[in-house]
Amino acid sequence: ADAAGVSRASFYTYFASKRDLLLALGQQTFQATERTLDEMEALESGWTRDRVYDLVRIYMKMLEEHGAFLLVWSQATYGDDELAGAGVRARLSTGRRFGKLLQRLSGHSPLSDDDPARVGLALLVMMDRYWSYWRVNAFPFSEDEVVETLGDMVAAIIDAQ
Repeated sequence: ADAAGVSRASFYTYFASKRDLLLALGQQTFQATERTLDEMEALESGWTRDRVYDLVRIYMKMLEEHGAFLLVWSQATYGDDELAGAGVRARLSTGRRFGKLLQRLSGHSPLSDDDPARVGLALLVMMDRYWSYWRVNAFPFSEDEVVETLGDMVAAIIDAQ
């Protein structure tokens, strides 16, 4: 409420509880991630390293607005099985979608022939965390260096067989 410049009473006009705020923010973040995946899929025209760098840039653009929320969701929902479950379902959905995108780019299933959510989620979480260290903790790398590092790691997974 303080950061938004509203009173506690005004906050509770819009959200009945902090839990309702978390749900609203979670929904916004999920929708933003889905739009990001739409943008990634629109780029898809075959596997190249530059294409992977483009995917990472698109994802990092989304993280600039929603990355902090993605990183604190599990702590914020600790002890609330319903909220935690909603987060798990959303992240599995986006992880699976990203994993399928990588499968289409590579022409095969990277590292695993079963659920593409395993690889997709692992890579998204890796990018979330790396972005956090770089952005929040001000690690001394340029954005291009971050994109290249993450892109090379994603490309290595795509190439793995």
